[in-house]
Amino acid sequence: MDKSSLYEKRSYGTYNFPMEFFETKNSGGQVYINLHWHRNIEILLIHSGTCTVTVNKTDFSAVSGDIFIINQEELHRICSEDTELSYGAFIFPMASLEFSAEDDANKNIRRLIEGRRMFPEYISADDSIALILRDILDSVLDAETEKFSGYELFIKSQLIRFVSELVRHERLTEL
Repeated sequence: MDKSSLYEKRSYGTYNFPMEFFETKNSGGQVYINLHWHRNIEILLIHSGTCTVTVNKTDFSAVSGDIFIINQEELHRICSEDTELSYGAFIFPMASLEFSAEDDANKNIRRLIEGRRMFPEYISADDSIALILRDILDSVLDAETEKFSGYELFIKSQLIRFVSELVRHERLTEL
């Protein structure tokens, strides 16, 4: 299979805020997001129900509370026939979290952008860090819905916090 044919050309967010966050509910009886890849980071937070999430060639049986982080250029898809399925999706370019100064904080972001570090693909709902990460992601979805003054800054800071929690708990993989 030619991976280039599975490239998703869709852009997310706006030029000034290239991030998109949304919730999906299975109201039609079947969810099937075709196998694809893009240059963005994609985080999936399973709110309820069950589905199969495929990342690269690994199938995961997802349940409520599970978190999936799809690294840049990784093939992935979602399949479910569970009418209770509801999940949040967070799609953004890793570079949008970068600082303008190359300080120690930015080095963690830079390694992810350059592919020298990778996010874990799967964080089980039972994992000790999952509750912290779910709270962060829920606050991002709330801010996206409310669009209060400065919500973009709040969202960006929460995504940086998400990354920092993964660094703090040593969940990133060095390549």
